[in-house]
Amino acid sequence: MTSKIAAFLERKEIRDAYALEFLVKRGVRTQVSAETRQRVVQLIEALQAKDYAVKLSSLLEPAQRQYYRRENFKILKNFMNV
Repeated sequence: MTSKIAAFLERKEIRDAYALEFLVKRGVRTQVSAETRQRVVQLIEALQAKDYAVKLSSLLEPAQRQYYRRENFKILKNFMNV
C-alpha cells in the first residue's frame, strides 16, 4: 500500500489510483500522513476524462470504466479523508 501510494504520487497515473482502491476494498491499511492523504485526493480530482476513457480501458471492461468515471474513486477518497 505504501509503495503504491508513492507510485501514484510520483507517476500520477490512474492505474495506480485503481490499484490503491483495490487494496482499500480488500482491507489493506497503512499509516499515511494528512498531507499525503490530501495530495492523493487532489491527484484523483485532477484525473482527466481521457484517463478514464483510454488508460483504464486496458485494465477494465466498459461497465467498470463507467463506474469509476461516475464514482471517481469514492472509496479511495473516503479512505484518504478519514
